[in-house]
Amino acid sequence: MKNFYIAARYPRKEEMEGVSLRLEKELGWSSKSSWVKGSEEGLTRKEIAMIDLVDVKESDIMILFTNPKGEPHPGGGRFVEFGYALALGLKCYVIGNYEIVFCHHPLVKVYPNVDDFILDWIVR
Repeated sequence: MKNFYIAARYPRKEEMEGVSLRLEKELGWSSKSSWVKGSEEGLTRKEIAMIDLVDVKESDIMILFTNPKGEPHPGGGRFVEFGYALALGLKCYVIGNYEIVFCHHPLVKVYPNVDDFILDWIVR
């Protein structure tokens, strides 16, 4: 079983809950994304920062959700998590656009949407 971490803007939390459930159901994977599960409610931002990095470290796969081209992207915690995953040597995937230069890193694979990502893993 693979452990995965989803990095995305916090306002997309509800959408990421659905993605997480799909990956668990369709691929048999296990989510390490405490923020998606709501496990960080009531914690300080310092505690959340530490938990997020532990969650990334306990994962086998990083999945970064980028914003559509031209959409503003305030905040960058997801990019810190993504960079940390790259530094740890995790398998890193992007779903969406090439939002930052590290989406072009040779160890990163980019998918236009979740369906294509899941299909690729099913046919492996």
